[in-house]
Amino acid sequence: MAITNGKYRMRADGEVVLGESKDKGTPFVEFYLEIVDGEHKGGRARFTGYFGPNSAERTVESLQFCGWQGDELSEFADHGLHGLDANEVEGVIELEEWTDKQTEEKRTAPRVKWINKLGGRVNVDNAMDPAKATAFSAKMKGLVQATRQRKGGPGDGTDFAFGANAPAAPATGTEGRKAF
Repeated sequence: MAITNGKYRMRADGEVVLGESKDKGTPFVEFYLEIVDGEHKGGRARFTGYFGPNSAERTVESLQFCGWQGDELSEFADHGLHGLDANEVEGVIELEEWTDKQTEEKRTAPRVKWINKLGGRVNVDNAMDPAKATAFSAKMKGLVQATRQRKGGPGDGTDFAFGANAPAAPATGTEGRKAF
């Protein structure tokens, strides 16, 4: 079954290439990650991390999440893994469409767009800007205060009135009997 868009448990696999893009000369690191469990286990997808002004830090983080503990990117000039296969990571795969230059056919390939620590990270892409957060906070303040007053303070036994914290039901004298 073909790999689809999604998040997968993965581990770096194969050689690492430290290179430069043909068009702009932007340095990059490229390697494959293999899916380690689930229905797509054994499937592979390529990751390309660029060292541009806006991407270099995230590319280094991705290498470190995979297990790289070095300081010198030149380690990858010999195409070795250098510890990248040490950790399982969460790879976010997106299918990428491209046109084959020789045949002009449209093709699709899975690409690892993001490498995150296993268990993920907080999504800050949709974070509110401070002004919007202040307006939202003002709108919700009444609800926050009412909820606090209704439930009491933390640790007083009323903060979660379900399960073991649920109020006891009055005794009916039928406890332990089967209903027919």
